[in-house]
Amino acid sequence: IKLDQINLYNKNGNNLGTLVKSFLFSYNYLGGTNTRMLLSSITESGKNPYLFEYNDTSNLPKPLTLGIDYWGYWNGKDSNVNLVPNQNYDFNYNSPTAGDYSTCSASDCTIREPNINYSKKGMLNKITYPTMGYTTFEYESHDYSKRLESRSINNYIPTLYDVTSVCGGTRIKTITDHDETSITIIKNYEYKNDIGISSGILLYWPRYILCWKVPGITVPDQELLFSKANPTGNISDKSIITYSQVSEISALNGKKTITYSSFITN
Repeated sequence: IKLDQINLYNKNGNNLGTLVKSFLFSYNYLGGTNTRMLLSSITESGKNPYLFEYNDTSNLPKPLTLGIDYWGYWNGKDSNVNLVPNQNYDFNYNSPTAGDYSTCSASDCTIREPNINYSKKGMLNKITYPTMGYTTFEYESHDYSKRLESRSINNYIPTLYDVTSVCGGTRIKTITDHDETSITIIKNYEYKNDIGISSGILLYWPRYILCWKVPGITVPDQELLFSKANPTGNISDKSIITYSQVSEISALNGKKTITYSSFITN
């Protein structure tokens, strides 16, 4: 289903009056072998169109590719044969990390790590306005300095840990506004706190297997394993990461920092 046109009318009692204006929507099918329908223009009657362009749509993934990161964004590893990454577990129950794991990163393993070069493909990167001015968008990886994680040391109760890394998806790095002939405003964005590290908190870190040792009384100790193939659940309507501070920096307005509530402050 796609939206082709919106018409705006004056009201004439309980009936439609005269047509005031209309908007036409046009689409292109992009993506090489695996096409996607992407909005190409919106045209208001009697005016030049708004035009939309996207980042590298020459080769988009199959709709059901297994080459996705932990949060469902394309990472280019289309050779994956399943969605559960190879993991190495610590079964030494005298260890404080018993039941925890490290992820295999060898070339023949299922790789679910994020890759910004693939996750930003198909992202909107340019809007051209009816005046012929335009805005361009540059993206970068999300990063974080804390993440909510279930570890065996806390009996798998979600706990906030100091971990620095990147996660799936993209965020705005730079927005550049142009008039017809030149750059007019460049706005850069930083996602750092007051001490200069990422203000990001990752809210969904996957854990595919939970492992417990149950002491036996009249029988030997038992090992219990609980596995799940989609540990982050349906995150399409959730934010996998939040930022407590975001700064917009431009030559025109200097630096403007906005502070948001976060997992810590809430």
